[in-house]
Amino acid sequence: MTKISKALKLRALIDYFDDQGSLRTIANKYQISLGLFRMLVAAYQTHGAKVLFEPP
Repeated sequence: MTKISKALKLRALIDYFDDQGSLRTIANKYQISLGLFRMLVAAYQTHGAKVLFEPP
């Protein structure tokens, strides 16, 4: 399992919220597991970008 950088997670989230593809498409593009990406999207919707840098 490879650690995913905060910058890569943020780019994936930005792509998703800019309607660049579905959850699955973007998770595959950035090689992030679908489950992790779903959790990131939910956390981002609740807490904003700061969740990547200051987890709750």
